[in-house]
Amino acid sequence: MYLPPELWTRICTLAILDPANITIKHAAYPNLVCSQTLQPPLTRTCRVLRGECLPLFYKLVNFIILDEYADVEGVLKWLRSLGKEKRGRFRRLCLACRREDPGAPYFGDDGEFGWDFAEVNVLGEFGAEFEKSQLDEWRDPDFKVVYDIKLTR
Repeated sequence: MYLPPELWTRICTLAILDPANITIKHAAYPNLVCSQTLQPPLTRTCRVLRGECLPLFYKLVNFIILDEYADVEGVLKWLRSLGKEKRGRFRRLCLACRREDPGAPYFGDDGEFGWDFAEVNVLGEFGAEFEKSQLDEWRDPDFKVVYDIKLTR
């Protein structure tokens, strides 16, 4: 069966955009992060669909990491597992914070060196650059400040 490319892209988009925002909670736990960031079922049916739909998934979905002032080892493992190519496809990777930190946002707790100067940036290995932003379509009363994260590595 032949479908025009525009229609096929629209069908794939509708199939993978549920939900359009993926909120990553409990970032310290790799198994929880993996279960929250599962690729859509459509991308796991065959290689052709995976090849066509997976780039759309990373391009269209907003990934929102909640800064719960805890370790983020789960997020680090997830980002490492994606590889540079998939990380480069993110349309929107965000960090949602309870308050605005001086300087760049950071992950960590007050037991880590430099925490009070916002020097702890565990996403540094990915060349993370932060820019204050907002998500009009996503709201959480506890997380008022949003940063866009651009991964350069």
